[in-house]
Amino acid sequence: MIVKLYKNRNVINILIFLFISLWFYPAWYVYDLAVLGDGNQYLQRFEAIRKTILEFGQWPANNPWNAGGQPIEGTPGRFTLSVMGLLSIFFGTKAGLGISLIIFNTVGYFGSLKLAGVFWKTRYLHHIFALLVISNSAILFHLSAGHFNLSNYYLLPIIIYYFLSFDRDKWSGLKAGILLGIAFNENPTYSVQFLILIFSIIGFICFLKSDSQIRKKIFFWILTFFPVFGMIISFHFISLLYTLGDFSRVSTKIFLYPIDTILKSFFYPYTDIIRPFSDPAGVSAGSCTRSTHENSMYIGILCIPFVIASFYKGMKWWHVVSFILFLSSIGNNNFLLPMYWIQKIPTYDSLGCFNRIRMITSIFITICIVHGMSFMYGRFKDKILSIRILLTQRSFPIKKTSIVLTLILLVTVERLLIGHLIIYDTHKSYDEVIKMYNVYKRYPDNKDFFNLSHIAPYEGTLNNIGMLRGGGDSHLPMDYGKKINGEYPGTIGRDEEGYIGEFYQNKTVVKPDYWSPNLITFSNLNPNEPLTVNMNRSKFWYANGKKLFPNDRVIEVKKKFLVFSNKDGDLKLSYKYPGKKIGLTLTIIFFLIFCVTSIVNKKYNI
Repeated sequence: MIVKLYKNRNVINILIFLFISLWFYPAWYVYDLAVLGDGNQYLQRFEAIRKTILEFGQWPANNPWNAGGQPIEGTPGRFTLSVMGLLSIFFGTKAGLGISLIIFNTVGYFGSLKLAGVFWKTRYLHHIFALLVISNSAILFHLSAGHFNLSNYYLLPIIIYYFLSFDRDKWSGLKAGILLGIAFNENPTYSVQFLILIFSIIGFICFLKSDSQIRKKIFFWILTFFPVFGMIISFHFISLLYTLGDFSRVSTKIFLYPIDTILKSFFYPYTDIIRPFSDPAGVSAGSCTRSTHENSMYIGILCIPFVIASFYKGMKWWHVVSFILFLSSIGNNNFLLPMYWIQKIPTYDSLGCFNRIRMITSIFITICIVHGMSFMYGRFKDKILSIRILLTQRSFPIKKTSIVLTLILLVTVERLLIGHLIIYDTHKSYDEVIKMYNVYKRYPDNKDFFNLSHIAPYEGTLNNIGMLRGGGDSHLPMDYGKKINGEYPGTIGRDEEGYIGEFYQNKTVVKPDYWSPNLITFSNLNPNEPLTVNMNRSKFWYANGKKLFPNDRVIEVKKKFLVFSNKDGDLKLSYKYPGKKIGLTLTIIFFLIFCVTSIVNKKYNI
């Protein structure tokens, strides 16, 4: 019976799923716990999506609960038609996060099994590779820090597999396009951008060096990849372009990691997020250089013999990729370093924490490690090592394969243990956290929208309370609380000096007839007095159908939101995020192209 269960792959897969889910539970279990820092902000964005759709029946565009009002639609890492977006709508934001993390981690494991099959035939090595990939400390530290938008890392192994399968699977381009499109809609930055660049360079070199048959396979891979990829991302991509125009973000951080920082990141088993590192002289790069969640890529001392062994039969292409990726992650201050040039590419110039490329670096280094394991296991198979005990005449024979297998087991167990410890305290009990995360409990029956200067973003949004400052993206304005010539330049909180109300005329509070994230209506206003709105100005706002601030970019404007009603005292404020028609049109066009290229691929890709 036990033997039959062992040979039943479905049973084995279920057991593996249960094991890795239990190992991963500190990250995905959030039901009655407080999610801190960036993670709370991440949940806020999806709660805003859920609330806008389910409670107000609107397509998410404006996020009035964050920083005085910011777009949701074009914000990287928060998209309605994503795995996390849809799950949060159907199951609730916290449950959606938990389910999505389980899904991604599982896809990461079984995708890694398929990727391992490209390199090795030994089944147990496939599982070793998969365990090392999902226990990558780089991604685990990000999750522990609340960077849940980077969880699309777990899609990378299966995407890489279909990239490498261009000559074996005629539909691998289609499959890679679907998966990379899903990863893009989860978060188009960092992993997706770097992976596209890596694919482009490797594919171009392979095309130049290959014969006509391989070039044909590459051509058909591209032919099936781009239409389906374009179809999936078009709607989101167009909205991102509009946001980029309004919230341009370019990183000017120039630095090189010290050698001791690099060595620590590889060989010191951090289990807590700490800031032991110092910024290079004259550079203030913040957490990008100081915090372990932006540096750690632990592989451990025990892996060194396997990395060395992987070179025994010569340099492989994954060695070269690993080395280039390593160089890309250590600095950008010299033209000899790849990141110096990468950050000159449009959109890549916004990646301030460029060391996040190490999530991909770790995958390729893991290929080197397991390749060394495979070589050492085959090299020492059935060979005996004789160990003589001092002060005796006896020798003990030990199979060298036993030593190799023991070392492999130790490497795997160590990585899983350290990985679990990294995420062990990802979330906290509400009783353990600072008072800010419990402020919302003072407003259990709140019906009206209002702003506070500081509040836990997710919990505030649950109770219709906006948070103005702190815990958001660095390219969003959250410093309007500073006085200029005795007056506040923009949005202020109900708990701050000078607050009158969210809407007022001549210092008298005005209640809207209807309030929602994207539509607010008023009547009986004084047409001769401006209505002051305690929100950010933006060219996406319309007053009675007319664009209010056509030339404003929120990132630059620090002026009060003033608007006049019509002569009858009526005012209809609407927030209209552009690009929907263009995005939908492109989606349809790419779908039609996809249909044609699929027919061509089926007929001619032989």
